[in-house]
Amino acid sequence: MKKLISTLIICNILFQIGIGQSFRRQAHHWHFGDSISLDFNNPCNIQGDSSAIITSEGSATMSDGNGNLLFYTNGGGRDSLASNGQNTGMIWNSAHEVMYDMQGIEGGGFSAAQSSIILPKPGDSANYYLFTMDESEFDVGGNPLDQPNGRGLSYFEIDMELNNGLGEVVDYQEMLIVPAAEGLSATIKSNEEEFWLIAYDDNISSYKIFAVDTLGIFVHDSLDISPFDPQYFINPAPIKISPDGSKMHAEGVFFNFDITTGRLSVDKIIPETRSSAVSFSPNSEYFYAIENNEIIQYDLTIDSFETTRKFIDFISGTTHGQMQVAPDGLIYYLDWNIQNETMGLSGILCSNTDAPCLKSNIYTYDLDSNEVFLGLPNFMDIHFKDDSDTKDLNPCLTCSSYFICPGDTLPITSTHYLAETWEWSTGDTTQNIEVTSPGEYTLTITDGCCNSGVGSILLSGPPDDELILTTEADPPFACDGGPTTITALTNFASSFEWSNGGTGQSITVTEPGSYFV
Repeated sequence: MKKLISTLIICNILFQIGIGQSFRRQAHHWHFGDSISLDFNNPCNIQGDSSAIITSEGSATMSDGNGNLLFYTNGGGRDSLASNGQNTGMIWNSAHEVMYDMQGIEGGGFSAAQSSIILPKPGDSANYYLFTMDESEFDVGGNPLDQPNGRGLSYFEIDMELNNGLGEVVDYQEMLIVPAAEGLSATIKSNEEEFWLIAYDDNISSYKIFAVDTLGIFVHDSLDISPFDPQYFINPAPIKISPDGSKMHAEGVFFNFDITTGRLSVDKIIPETRSSAVSFSPNSEYFYAIENNEIIQYDLTIDSFETTRKFIDFISGTTHGQMQVAPDGLIYYLDWNIQNETMGLSGILCSNTDAPCLKSNIYTYDLDSNEVFLGLPNFMDIHFKDDSDTKDLNPCLTCSSYFICPGDTLPITSTHYLAETWEWSTGDTTQNIEVTSPGEYTLTITDGCCNSGVGSILLSGPPDDELILTTEADPPFACDGGPTTITALTNFASSFEWSNGGTGQSITVTEPGSYFV
């Protein structure tokens, strides 16, 4: 019996996947633009695989408490332009099939800044409300019959227990407010079971608040908006409510919002924040706006926060689309480069701190003149409430092979969509490395801002390989020149070299003597 030493590489990927609350995971899938999707269940690469969505601005998506996609929508469409290729308004299920066609005469409008928002139905875990909002240009090409002022605020009810779990629309209610356009938002009540829905009402040039509770959907009668210059009610979209529910912003106006009573009152007017790209930070302490292609931050923890205006950076594109905070803590926005006909998905990192920074073009999408989109999905920002200043990037490490022979090399590949710098325990600073021996290899990555993460791979050598020689006879013998076959039994060997020149796993001999392999 002889021991053969070879090298076996075994890869153990060591990383931690954070498990969030089920409410947070309801926003883990995004569908927007022209067939664009993101999947925040993947810690290394959030680019989704497929989507059927077509929208120029508004959309909404809902996942279940485990982060599995349920359905998504563009919020509505136009009947009169459908023949010219415009979408008529769709709800798609998790198989990317049409669950419901609004036919251009139901729902809202896909060019509304906030065409739709989805809320779980209180007291019914299987059903969801899809609220839709009309677009300001609802009458382009003419109005559908019986809709002279558009469809305003409407809603669908969807039962996810129907159609083998793919869901079906079971109710539709139109024109809760009409005329109404563009702005639509929501937050959770203080009881953490029911919701407040906020929409702009063109009839009163003010906001209307609905209570969405276990009894149904009702207009709330405790609205209290202090008088101020009505010029700020031109087109109040998007409407943004802070993750903690304490503040609301629209068209340069900051409101105080009481999630217990549903009372809304004016706090401050800051005309400079009158932008289509605005967002609160996950900890609700900062506010961001794109003003003249500049990212601006305001510190809301200061009473006179209008004086805290801070320039962060310039956007990389020619112009911009909307902003939306996300499950990974970033505030994403769309960066349109008109000259290159590309749309970049960029993000504000470390937005919970006074030293945020930008990562431009995390993903880039090619465009043509018919594919321009400016909107991201509309969510309740309570989904993304997070007081932490930093996040663990958790690099994902993979090996190209589980085995390595002496003298060969093994690639180790790292992946993370936010990584800017790489520092290996070997001293390498490249994204990927090659190794030639067993051991533990550690990688530290940073996003170039306040976040970092560490991952490691343990490469271990193989156990000693036993080599056993067997023959057809026991004990081994050959009579009168008769042949005997000797076979080498081994777990790992892939090539053989015998003392008589043979190169197979077995040799046949006719002479007595000593044979080795």
